[in-house]
Amino acid sequence: MGLLICYDVEYPEAVRSVALLGADVVLVPTALTHEYSVVPDYIVPARAVENQVFVAYCNHAGVENGMRFLGGSLLADIDGKAIAAAGAGDALIIGEISQARRLAAAKCFPYRADRRPELYAQLTSKLRRAVLGQRLVHCSAVVRARVRCCFLSTPVRRA
Repeated sequence: MGLLICYDVEYPEAVRSVALLGADVVLVPTALTHEYSVVPDYIVPARAVENQVFVAYCNHAGVENGMRFLGGSLLADIDGKAIAAAGAGDALIIGEISQARRLAAAKCFPYRADRRPELYAQLTSKLRRAVLGQRLVHCSAVVRARVRCCFLSTPVRRA
C-alpha cells in the first residue's frame, strides 16, 4: 500500500515510484475544487491503468469557509474504471478489490513488465533521490487476496 498526498497523484513519476516499491493500492487524500475535475475524471484512472494499481482517491466535499470542494471521490480499478464513486456531496463509498484481479489485468496491460528504464536512467536516478528526500511515504503492508476498501469523503466540521 502506498500513500500520496493531493497534488502528488498528478505526477506520473510519484505513482510509478510507489508502484515500483510494491504498492498494489495507492491512497490519495486531497481537497480539490471544481476547476480541477480533470484529476478524478481522467488523471486518477490513467494512473491506475499505467501502474497496474488500485487508486483510492478521497476528495474533500461540500463548502468550507466559502470554498466549494469538488467531492468526486473514487476507487479506481486497474482498468481505470470506477469500482465505486461518490458525487459532489458527502459520501461513504465501499468497493472490493482483489489481488487476482490485479494479476489478471497485468496480462492485458503489461506496462510494468514492458518498461524500458535504460531509456530514462538519468531521470530515474534523480527521481529516486528526490522521492526519498521528500514527502512520498511508502507503507509496507500485505494485501490479502481480497481486500475491502472504504473511505469517507466529508467536510471537516469545526466547532
